[in-house]
Parts: sequence; structure tokens; C-alpha cells
Amino acid sequence: GYVQKLFGPGLRTGRYFAITLSILFLLGVWIVARRLGGDSHGGRASRWSGTAAVFIVALNPANLKLYSLMISEGLVATMIIWILVLTLGKKRPLWQLILGGLLAGLLPLTRINMSPVLPFVLAYIFWEHGFWPGIWASMSGLTAFIGGHALFWPGIISNWLPWLPAKLTPFLDTWRPVYDYGEVVWTPEITSKARFMSFFEGIRFHFASLMGAFTSWLLWPKKWRERSNFKIAVFLSSLFILLLGLHGWVTFFAGYNVFGFSVYLSFFEILGILLLIVSVQDWQWELPKWRSHLTMGVLIFILFGITYTGAGPRTIPGKTVGWVLRRRALSLEGGQIALSTYPWWKVLKNTFGWTYGDVVSVGSQVMLIALAMAVFAISIKLAKLLDKKVISLVFILGLGTLASPFEILGGGRHNYDCRGNVISSYEEAAKYISEYVEQGDKVYWKGNSTQALLLEIGATELFPQQLNSIFNYYHGGNSNALAKYGLWNDELDRQWASEADILLIEERVLSGWLVEYIYQSKGLFDEKGIAPPVGCREGSNIIIIERVP
Repeated sequence: GYVQKLFGPGLRTGRYFAITLSILFLLGVWIVARRLGGDSHGGRASRWSGTAAVFIVALNPANLKLYSLMISEGLVATMIIWILVLTLGKKRPLWQLILGGLLAGLLPLTRINMSPVLPFVLAYIFWEHGFWPGIWASMSGLTAFIGGHALFWPGIISNWLPWLPAKLTPFLDTWRPVYDYGEVVWTPEITSKARFMSFFEGIRFHFASLMGAFTSWLLWPKKWRERSNFKIAVFLSSLFILLLGLHGWVTFFAGYNVFGFSVYLSFFEILGILLLIVSVQDWQWELPKWRSHLTMGVLIFILFGITYTGAGPRTIPGKTVGWVLRRRALSLEGGQIALSTYPWWKVLKNTFGWTYGDVVSVGSQVMLIALAMAVFAISIKLAKLLDKKVISLVFILGLGTLASPFEILGGGRHNYDCRGNVISSYEEAAKYISEYVEQGDKVYWKGNSTQALLLEIGATELFPQQLNSIFNYYHGGNSNALAKYGLWNDELDRQWASEADILLIEERVLSGWLVEYIYQSKGLFDEKGIAPPVGCREGSNIIIIERVP
């Protein structure tokens, strides 16, 4: 918020801040990886480990697309890496430990789901650096944590209430909202297939981190060259497992957005990469049979899941199948083979009833499964040649990391893809809207994902509950209580529309009672115009409705 306040509101400020954070993040990755990957004297090994860690991060477009936006994933990832810069390793200066504790204390105030980081960091400091450094770091971290809560008390307690069982915390009942919520509108269906697809989306978009961590655990060293590296590996592993488990539970079983799993992993993906860096030098290469069998089973499962979920028309196999289907089919006329006037996909549709999309989807899956089988076969062959079964795992880890930019892995995130200049489109729309909005106007906004343009239309009075769109919208319920806790319902929707001086409505959500209210209320409203489209989503034009004085 202060960045917008200092440098002016708007998407450009957010984008520049996100890029600045990304640079700081990569710098932190390089510093930590150099420290963890080298021997006790540093040298060439540490330089290569720092380069490798940055290279792994830079290869993953799925994460880069998130970190380039001004959303909390990039901010949290940057805070975590600098906590690690300040605390990981032997003989860290006391001032760094104190500052690291302070950052760890601020982290839950930034994202409550990162709360486990603070106790884990403090426990590591006590373990590695001793009692008094741990005390000083604890004082720093707890001061930040408690002070932040004191500053925003008691409102901040509402952030914790959903995660604290009422039976175990009756002393918090005073702050628990007791009212009629009504019926929530946004209730996404979470099917077993959706969970499966989401789980493997997480693996695809974070392959190096998750497979790197799994490989490190499977090849866990019997003997560590550096005792401090062992402590770091235990700390990174335990925190990574806990965060992975908690976010997996929230995603798949707690009724939240099932396809948020891969996004959640972006907060702490770097932990898995650093675990790989710190442990690789000491891996054990001779494993008992049960671990070898486990390795083969996990590899088959992962390769199958990736190929099943990573197929589609945008992948290279999908484009290849599509290209073949669009070619002119062969026909047999008069005993001679000739090119027909219709494509192959029409032949398949007329013969078997298969649609073009179905054939592309299944065809690309078949091609990817064949590719996965070939990769698996090559890995087995390498393992036999080198007489080490775990080479299969390491080979697939390396190949998958190098393949991260491709569509089947990290290249598969398209949520934010747009050929045009998104920021300019927001600015142009905001400039157009600003011609009709005067300072102090009450603005009713209704849309899906274009809220950011409100940053640039000047000083207006908004109804802030609307900014989270349908995600906090209810049918029925106690309107006053809902509004108090940042929610809204049908009654408030109509009330705010009747109070507003200007109504800004995305074209794609203009429907229902709102159409009747605006266009059938004689002399009450005047449509002033339609702003240019925002981004590249269809129906993102903003319709400007002005109340007639």
C-alpha cells in the first residue's frame, strides 16, 4: 500500500515493485545457494551452486508469470528467501539473526498461511546458533508479530478465527461473528478428477522443487560432510513438508479453490530447490531394494500423471495432432489413392463420431505417454549401464528441470497470457472513465477481474465489499453483519446501486435485475459510454452509467 502511496496508484507502480521484488528474490537465491552448495571454504562449488539455483528458478515460466504480478506470492517468496539469507548457515552475525527473526515475525502479517515459518526459523536459530542468539531473534520476531497484532487489534483477530476451533478457544467467542450468513453464491464443485488434475498441475509447475525434494529425501545422506548442512536440510525438509501438507489439505479437502494448489506452492517452492542444493553433494547412491522399488513406482506414477494432465491443444503433441487432422484425407477412388477435399478430422467424425477436440486431446495424451515411456526406458538403461538404480530418478529430475519451459510442465500456465499491452489497456479504460467521474462521487462497481482500474480514476467513494466480486457474495443473510465483515448480498447490492452517482459495470456481468433497474427506470440513469476493453478477456468493456441529477 505504501508503495502505491509513495509512487502513485496504478498498475505500473505495482509491476515495477513486483520486478524489484523479483530481482531481490533472485539475489537472495544466489546468496543462499552459494553458501549451501559450497564446502567450508566456498570456492568454485559454491559459485556453481548459486548459478544452478538461479538457473532452476529462471527456467520455470509458471512461477515467473506469478512473480511478475503485484500479488502476495512474489512478496512472500522474497521475504522467505531473505529470512534464509540472514539465518541459514554457520556463524551468522547476531544482527542478521535479529533481522531475520524480525522478518519472520512480519511474515504472518503479510500472509497468515505462512505463520509456521516463524516458529521453525526460531527453532533452527536455537539449534544452530545457540541459546542467546535464539533469545535475541525470538524477542525480535515476537515483537514484530505481537506489535503488528496490537496495532490492528481487535480487527486482526478475525483473520485467525477460521483456523481456531471454537471448542478449544471459547475465550475468543466475543469476536466470533454470530449471524445469518445466508447462502454463499460461489460454491465450486470439488470432484476427485479436479483434485487429481490440480495435484499434477502442482507437480508440473513446480517439478524441480517437488522432485528435487523427493530425490533428496530418497537419497538422504548417511554421513554429512558439514554438520550445519544436516541441520539446514532437516529445517528445510520439515518446514517444506508442513507447508506442503497444510496447503494441500486446504486446497483439496477444506472447500477452497481446488486449482489454487499450484499457486500456493509458489510461496515456498524455493525451500525444495535449496534442499536439493544443500544435500546433493552427500547423497547416498546405494539403496536397499525397497527404496529402489519405491523409486520406480513413484516415477511411473508421476510420469503418467504429468502426461495425462499436461496434454492438450497447446502442447507440441497437441499441435502436431491438430496439424495432421487438418490435412486433406486420403481417399480410394477407382482403385487409386488420392487426396480428398475434406480433412482427416471429418473422416473420424463421420466414421466414429469423434469430435476434433476429443481427437486432439486423446491423441496428444497418447503421444505424451509414448514419450514418457521412452524417457523411462532410457533412464532404466542408464541405470543398468552405470549399475546404480537411482540414476533413473536423477536422470528424470534433470531432464524435467531442463524441460520446465515447455508446455507440458511450467509452460502450461496461461491464466495471465495476453498478446496486447494489458497495463496500457487498463490505463486507457481508466482515462476514459475518469471523464465521467468527479471527485467524491459514490461509485458502484460490478465486475469479475478488472478492479485494478479503480486505482486510477481519482478520489472516489467505493463500496469496498464489492472489490472481491462474487467470492464474498451471498443470497439473503443479515445485511448489516455481512457488510461489517467485508461481505455483501442481494439487498446490499440493490441498496448500493440506488445510492451510487456512477455505476461501472463489466459488460459480461450485466444481467438480471440490474438490466431492468438501469434501462427500465425512466429518467433515472443515463448511459454515458463504454470504455475500451481491458486486457484480452471477452466482455471486459466497462459500461458507464450516470445517475441523472
